[in-house]
Amino acid sequence: MNDIDAAKKYIQEGKVIAFPSDTCYGLAVDPTNPEAMQRLYALKSRSPEKAVSIIFPSINAAKEWAKVPKGTEEILKSNLPGPFTFLLTPTPAYPLNTEAVAIRIPDNPHTKKLSDVLGSSYTATSANISNEPACYSPSEMKVQGLHPDFIIDAGELPHNEPSTVIDLRSGEPVIVREGSGKLQ
Repeated sequence: MNDIDAAKKYIQEGKVIAFPSDTCYGLAVDPTNPEAMQRLYALKSRSPEKAVSIIFPSINAAKEWAKVPKGTEEILKSNLPGPFTFLLTPTPAYPLNTEAVAIRIPDNPHTKKLSDVLGSSYTATSANISNEPACYSPSEMKVQGLHPDFIIDAGELPHNEPSTVIDLRSGEPVIVREGSGKLQ
């Protein structure tokens, strides 16, 4: 069994996996599984009130959980895949209890393969203990005391800035956090 197939199995079992992305290592669970979400928040020592990014396989897939008006869709198409997190208004189908859907579609072969194999969306919060630096290697996770159930080990990742976070809920882009993405 390869790493992607193993990661799929762990996610389907409600476990937490670490995966390499375009910015740093991330943590993935099935966002529709409440027990898995609780495990994720406990692992990170993070409050469940804080939003967690979701990796979607495509912009069309994001439309199930996020309202994507035409102008917003054009912004998404111009910048994704890429190092962005876009905040959109949730639809009634969105499984998490937050005021925004944090959409990620990274330009990374591991995240694309995982999306393809899962056939669904998954969480994409940084692999670190809350308020600690992002991890760029499995050894950094161990130093922080972060022990996911499985790690897709791609070794040391380039130390890229985190994703740029842009709030699109009002229809106009509002930069919440400057990061590695430059808005087109």
